[in-house]
Amino acid sequence: MNDAHYTTLIGKYLSGNISPAERHLLLNWIETDANNRAFFEEMLQVWSLSDDYPTTPTTTDTPQAWLQLEQRLFGGGTARMNPPADKSSTKIRRLSINKVILLAAAIILAVVTMGIWQLVGFSDAATQIYQTAAHEKREVQLPDGSTVWLNENTRLTFSKRFVPRTLNLEGEAFFDVQRMEARPFTIQSGKAITVVLGTSFNVRAYPKEARVEVAVVSGKVELRRADKVQEKVLLEAGKTGVFDQQRQALLTAETPAANASAWKNKRLRFQDTPMREVVHILERYFNQKIQVDNPAILDCPLNGDYPQPKLEEMLRIIEFAMPVQITVQSDSLLVITGKGCQ
Repeated sequence: MNDAHYTTLIGKYLSGNISPAERHLLLNWIETDANNRAFFEEMLQVWSLSDDYPTTPTTTDTPQAWLQLEQRLFGGGTARMNPPADKSSTKIRRLSINKVILLAAAIILAVVTMGIWQLVGFSDAATQIYQTAAHEKREVQLPDGSTVWLNENTRLTFSKRFVPRTLNLEGEAFFDVQRMEARPFTIQSGKAITVVLGTSFNVRAYPKEARVEVAVVSGKVELRRADKVQEKVLLEAGKTGVFDQQRQALLTAETPAANASAWKNKRLRFQDTPMREVVHILERYFNQKIQVDNPAILDCPLNGDYPQPKLEEMLRIIEFAMPVQITVQSDSLLVITGKGCQ
């Protein structure tokens, strides 16, 4: 759905002629992105110049603020979103000529402003950028007290004011987020959005990879589609959510979150973990391609807790734990052969 449609919804919202379904769609759109929120607030500021419209609230960060806003606009809440026929039964019935002109000016100003924000990347305040190179990791303290650990080849950007708490991530990072009930913490990663209040989790969103993965260590995280915010999955501790960018689908991954932050903690843990998952984890951790010749090997389980693991050590452990042999095919490829597990 394009921005012009939402501009029309804002006009309906301000005039009091919006349906409950349209209101829900508009508020979801506003909450999804800082640009959308700022666009809406600009409309409110211009609209508030009207003589009979009260001062707009200073914040729209909480559901209570939205309720207060609606009470100011409609004089009594959502029950009056569709004005009845009796003029005396509602404060907002019909726009005067001056107010029609004012709304038109507001729409024009807001559309121009939106275009400027899209060109400059919403820089009402200076943008903070943190970036890591190959084989580099970095710990970052955010303005709200949250901590982020960046994996290699990762880029993190956000407004220095950090209001709202919105970031853009390209690459992989582990977040330990300070809980603030009235200020959700939002991460934009391509076409996926991660929303939390306070928790720890890992986000992997490299632009060249087909999947955005969110693995929750503690608390709860909501993973959404950026273009369809009504499509979302709620992830609890120990769960992993995936946005498949090729299929444009959200799902819960089979791989548990136990080793999602292994790159940060330098520790691998396996508990009856099938080799199909072990291979995937080792490939990521050691940046090493591993090929399995016999599909029966993929069902073999691996157990153990391995701090500061080394590739050669892990290969010896696998060969000892199950009937397989591992050979070096080339510098970038290891091959696992054997009977597998019955």
